[in-house]
Amino acid sequence: MKIQPIGAALCLLLTACFTSEASNDTTSKTINKERNVMTKSEEIKPHFTPKQFLLKMLEMMTVSNSTADFTRERMEKVFGVQLKPTKDGGLIFSEKVSKKWTQEFEKYKVPMSESYSFSLAFHPTEDTPEIVERGELCEMTYEEFIGRAVMAGFIATPIYHAGTTVITNVHFKKNDLNINVGFSREYKRTKERPNPRLCIDLITIR
Repeated sequence: MKIQPIGAALCLLLTACFTSEASNDTTSKTINKERNVMTKSEEIKPHFTPKQFLLKMLEMMTVSNSTADFTRERMEKVFGVQLKPTKDGGLIFSEKVSKKWTQEFEKYKVPMSESYSFSLAFHPTEDTPEIVERGELCEMTYEEFIGRAVMAGFIATPIYHAGTTVITNVHFKKNDLNINVGFSREYKRTKERPNPRLCIDLITIR
């Protein structure tokens, strides 16, 4: 007779354990599901890699003879995306290419003028307050971009820092199209890493 209460207690204890394990398992699955949802929502899926973005710009440069050819219709056709209007009458396409970098193409009004210019640029994101290494932007190097532009019929002229032999950017010209291409090093040159690649950071078209 004394065994029954012990058996009952053991039964209750086992039931409680199984219930607790089931509850913990359910809670664990719920947490994992929420984490998966958060991970998916944080995934960055740009329309272009940096190299694809630069190739689109090269295509736009190739089919144009002046800034007059940079119409909204042609730009949207070449880039394959919609451009958003800006307050000054310009247009812009901007997207995160990674957690560290944003890439954008913009038509903007020149200050103190009624004319417009165009630019393609890579910027650190708001989540990256400091300049970071640019390795992910160097899939197409500065040298490769120059070579492709020259093959497309552009005349390339290096621009030097005043009084030095240090190249700051390269000017491209074809018909009435004038383009400046600037660059930054992939990372700060050090003794351990003496040969950083040159990465495009800004293209301006006037």
